[in-house]
Amino acid sequence: MTTTDVVKAEAAELVPRETESTASLPACLEWITADGHKPTVIVGMLSDGNWVPPVALSEDQASELEGALAKFAQLLEPAQPDAARELLSRLAMNLRLEAMPEKAWRMHLDYFVADLGDVPKDLIGKACDLWRRREKFWPTISEFLPLVQPELGWRRRTFRRLEVLTRVASDPAPDGIATEEWVERVDGGHTRAISRVGGMCTLGQALDRGVH
Repeated sequence: MTTTDVVKAEAAELVPRETESTASLPACLEWITADGHKPTVIVGMLSDGNWVPPVALSEDQASELEGALAKFAQLLEPAQPDAARELLSRLAMNLRLEAMPEKAWRMHLDYFVADLGDVPKDLIGKACDLWRRREKFWPTISEFLPLVQPELGWRRRTFRRLEVLTRVASDPAPDGIATEEWVERVDGGHTRAISRVGGMCTLGQALDRGVH
């Protein structure tokens, strides 16, 4: 049995799938989780590369947090191996494949599935559709991963920022000023500051050095 025969046999048993992403936020949370967000009143440097949490949340924003966190937690759930295999088998059915024994193909597919072990099902499906529309040959994993990484990275950043916002909701900035101490506290220790005397450091270290 050739590789193509194996792919066709597996694809014939596949069920219809949904790959439409629902990765979106309520409008009241969208702008405060976006790259570049910065409170009007802030002492110190930026965190998370290009993001600082707001000094407090409105009632509307706080009320939407729980649902948004649950939604993004679900959107980050990795695909089950069988589901990933189904999507990749559908893709293979539409591409030119290197001839190889059945056992070798199955091992190759297993490795591919393992390399996508932390990727949600809908993103694998989107990447498969995109590759199928523009390519003729089976991709390497290094060609396939860049198709899922941008949105996966955005989902992860957004989820972490939503976690930060839950701490902001219960611990707003004193007097509405985002000091280094407060940002580092609500940011779970991820915040970094640029020290003029020592490169990257935590905001706590920046305070110790008198860097403002």
